[in-house]
Amino acid sequence: MPVRRSPAAALLAQLYVPQVLPGFLAPAVAPQWHDTRLNALRFDPDLRRADIEILSRYRQITPLVQALADNDAHARTLFARALGAYQKASLDGWMSQIDGLVRTEHHDWARLAAAGPDHLLNNLHPALSWKPPVLHLESAVDADIRLEGVGLLIQPTFFGVGRPWLGRIDTPRPQAVLYVPLRRQLPLGEHEPETPASLTRLLGGTRASVLAVIADEGPSTTGNIAQRLDCSPSAVSNHTEVLRESGLITTVRDGQSVRHTITELGTLLRRGPR
Repeated sequence: MPVRRSPAAALLAQLYVPQVLPGFLAPAVAPQWHDTRLNALRFDPDLRRADIEILSRYRQITPLVQALADNDAHARTLFARALGAYQKASLDGWMSQIDGLVRTEHHDWARLAAAGPDHLLNNLHPALSWKPPVLHLESAVDADIRLEGVGLLIQPTFFGVGRPWLGRIDTPRPQAVLYVPLRRQLPLGEHEPETPASLTRLLGGTRASVLAVIADEGPSTTGNIAQRLDCSPSAVSNHTEVLRESGLITTVRDGQSVRHTITELGTLLRRGPR
């Protein structure tokens, strides 16, 4: 049975090669498809032209993409409509799952960051290596990106080409963004299995709930956990002490409070047997 691509997908395919993904695509995407369309219209034409120039090194540029590089109004409108239509048809139904996967990745990064920024930067992805003061990225594009004091935003992403890639945010001082693919990326429509009932029997209901809050929300203070579970901070402290002694969480001081983070052992225990 033949597969027919939508007009939106056919247009966006003109901007794709396996080696690079034009940086002006990702910053345009918003939670709502109509906002994505507006963002695509407003993107800085100089940044878009530079991204298309990089794209031209790897594939022949079509007349439409060349018109987009030239900031042609009609081409910009066609591109914005295509990006919004593709998101509405292909992605919006899965946004809640994508959001959950990205939040889980943020929590994983928080655990890495607890061991220091060097540990985080060296463990984000095999294609990245941190040799202060330079972050090295294995890429088809050979270039040095100088931040000039603006800073680097690192963002986990469900999308992309399977490896980290650089883009830019259209701001008064354009900011470089490093998009890093999720390490645990389930196909859309599939979900991690729920915490097994055996965990509740093993830890007890409240203690299992404490572990679940820490796992789902990332580094959490005792007060936050108590508020979520509607119990006293002292009760939470007793449970976190046991979880910490069992190697299921770690605890670090943060000012006047402490933050609890789930460990790899705790994550494996919550997933249950495979």
